[in-house]
Parts: sequence; C-alpha cells; structure tokens
Amino acid sequence: SRQRLSSATSHPQARLVDPFVYMRFSCSVALAILALVQLAVTTSAGEVPVVTIHGRSYTAADIESGKVKIAKGSFIVGVEDGGKSKLLAAMKHDLSWSPKITYSESLPMFAGILDQSKILWLLKRSDVKYVEADSEVHALEEPMPQAAVFP
Repeated sequence: SRQRLSSATSHPQARLVDPFVYMRFSCSVALAILALVQLAVTTSAGEVPVVTIHGRSYTAADIESGKVKIAKGSFIVGVEDGGKSKLLAAMKHDLSWSPKITYSESLPMFAGILDQSKILWLLKRSDVKYVEADSEVHALEEPMPQAAVFP
C-alpha cells in the first residue's frame, strides 16, 4: 500500500512513497544522530586533561617523562560540573592546599598558586577538565637540561 505525500494543495505529480521505506530512512537518520551525540559526549568526557601555558598544551605524560618542567605560578583549574567542592576537599586533604579564588558555586573553576607536583596530581584526576596558566608562567621543554627550572 502506497501513500501519496504532497503539499497542502494536492499536486498531480506528487511522488508516491512507500511508508516502510520512509520509516526505515527516518529510523536510520535518527540512529545516526544519536550516534553522533553519543560520540560527542564520549569524546568530551574521555578527553585527557592538559595544562596550557602560552597556548601550548602539556599532558601528565609530558611532565612525568621530563619533556617539560613547569615553574610555580598562578593557574586556573576547570572541573566537571558539580565537582568543585569534592575536588577542593581532596586537595586540602591530600596536598594541604587551598585556592586563592574559588569563584561562585555555579562556576566550575578555581584559581591559585600551583607547582608542578600539584599540576601533575590534578592532571591525573578524572574530574579535572583543564589547568591553564593565569599569569606569566614558564615551561621548559626538552632537549634543554632537565635541571633548568624557572622560579
């Protein structure tokens, strides 16, 4: 059984469309859209957090391998929505550290003075989205001598 699809005014040359073909096409499009949405959610949730200094991004692996040394400085830390209080409590307990600025509860970020070991601790957490230099902070990349660290 075929159905005539036409505009508000019936047109003699309107195409006949099999309703099952139309339904299968619609379902395929809907599934493709759902897959793209799932991919976007998985990608953003599964991203590895990085520390960004002067537009260059570094991972925990970069720090651990000695590829980069990060000097103590002022950083902004972005966290998952609703996770700021828990993260700050963990930082206070594990690192004896508190931020200079916590911002409002609705903003999922805080700022403070961090050194390389605290940044590395943050980058290893799943509730941290990013760490970004808030002022003049230096990162020294290899092949320079590893002992060269900016104060």
